[in-house]
Amino acid sequence: MKKIKKALVLMLSAFMAFSGMAVGCAQPEIPNENDALNEEIDPNRTQIHVFCFDGGFGSDWLVSLKKKFEEMHKNDSYEDGKTGVQIMINPEKDELDVDEISYNKNELFFTENAYYYDLLRANALADITDAVTGSLSKFGDERSIESKLTDAQKAYYGVKDDNEKVHYYGIPHYSIFMQMNYNVDLFDQKGYYFLDVPTGETLEDRFVYDVANDKRSKGPDGVYNTFDDGLPATYEEFFLLCDYIYQCSDIPLTWAGKVNKGYLSSLLQALAVDYEGAEQSSLYYNMDGKPAKNLGRVVNGSFVEDETDTIITEENGYELARQAGKYYGLQFIEKIVNTEKYHNALAFNTGHSHMDAQTDFLNAGHDGVTNESAILIDGIWWESEATATFNSMVKSKGEQFSKANRKFAYLPLPKATASKATETAQSNTKFTLCDYSFSLMYMKKNVAEWKKPLLMEFLQFCNTNENLVEFTQITSAIKSIDYTATEDDMKQMSHYTKSLFNMKKVSDIIQPFSTTDLYVNNQLFFSPLESYYSKLPSGTNMQYPIEAFREKNVSVNDYFSGMYTYFSGKWGSLK
Repeated sequence: MKKIKKALVLMLSAFMAFSGMAVGCAQPEIPNENDALNEEIDPNRTQIHVFCFDGGFGSDWLVSLKKKFEEMHKNDSYEDGKTGVQIMINPEKDELDVDEISYNKNELFFTENAYYYDLLRANALADITDAVTGSLSKFGDERSIESKLTDAQKAYYGVKDDNEKVHYYGIPHYSIFMQMNYNVDLFDQKGYYFLDVPTGETLEDRFVYDVANDKRSKGPDGVYNTFDDGLPATYEEFFLLCDYIYQCSDIPLTWAGKVNKGYLSSLLQALAVDYEGAEQSSLYYNMDGKPAKNLGRVVNGSFVEDETDTIITEENGYELARQAGKYYGLQFIEKIVNTEKYHNALAFNTGHSHMDAQTDFLNAGHDGVTNESAILIDGIWWESEATATFNSMVKSKGEQFSKANRKFAYLPLPKATASKATETAQSNTKFTLCDYSFSLMYMKKNVAEWKKPLLMEFLQFCNTNENLVEFTQITSAIKSIDYTATEDDMKQMSHYTKSLFNMKKVSDIIQPFSTTDLYVNNQLFFSPLESYYSKLPSGTNMQYPIEAFREKNVSVNDYFSGMYTYFSGKWGSLK
């Protein structure tokens, strides 16, 4: 039975003076979520039942939209004897069977890990083309939702009928990236930034002393005076940074032991995608006759690139298991998991949840027991998910510990090699991100015809520029379609949220989907967490390289070579 799977998360700085009150950004007022989610049905209003996947981003953003939309229609009648609209939000964490959608009470769905073409084949989705292509001008936004989609999104979500007319049955919701998130306050306090020119030969001679005035290195984008100055530009620099953080008695990396395999595999995917870039990374999904430029094999213990490019089609997509980005990403992951001083003590303790890791990261250095933590490996959702911890720290320690007043940021991924860093510095695109959430907004098919225009209006309302920005302000995350924020909008975002929003501006973003028959018929096989299987020298198939490195003592070279063995063997069985 096809499933809409649970969130992937379940599968798987100037100094800040913490002794006094810090002045931070003003954030949007959030309605009382509990009151909104526990409402009784009002028999005098028309109800809209909305499913909201209640993962890391919660439902506060939807509660805010509910209040505004209800106010907008408080005097309108859609049914005899009723005036006004009541949006009933149903936050859920459980899986839904596709065949449950038709008789589920919900009419609109905001979810993730939803396989669009599986839902289409199940005839579960209503046609929402009018909502997607229609103008949003009635809400003060002159664009349409369709104009906010990328070409790849239009091709994927826009389904052509027999007459070549495009129909939409769903649209993307939010983005999810697995990433490294750094403690800007700590970096500023300890000077964890590379100098442009080292002052000597020791490790500390490579890092700034005067944070405000020392000239920092160009960072991974290869350009001075940008947001990433002083941050590690290469894997080598990243590990030097970890060595320095450890030398200064802080914890370089923190991640959740319970989900270490899934989280670190997702980070591996992020590293590989950032190395390969959008076009090369998308080959695995499109398989459209373009050349793979970075394929190679292990020769005499080293990765050696092919002398000629390989044209990738549906017949030989398995060749992409040999991408250089995957090889270097495996090296990166192997080093952080097998170098004990680089990670937190509970990094492989299966009782240590992602929420525990977030709490540890925020409390570290402020609980009178632990050392500070520099970098958290977690998804884009982490700051929103850790709201309760922020609030608890405010109550016990003061407002300077609030989400608005502490500084965290996205750590741009370093490049695998110095030559790759130079190549990136000379290119127009500095970073590539992989949005693997498969998030989806849709309306189910069997909704009363009279009600569909109202439901589609709410879908449009959710996707106005104003409300997309508000989603970001409330959730500390970003939507996967195009929208802009003013300077005043940005003032209502946390430091972390601003870093994400700015990172989106300077990055190519790929989504791991395609409309090829091979992909559509085997979508799970092509998902990022299925993409690093390897046939080990022992003959065992293993999904997670972390397990192979940590528990089986498998080398990077053997794991990488085994990936090609595994995928070339499996490819012929795909339909």
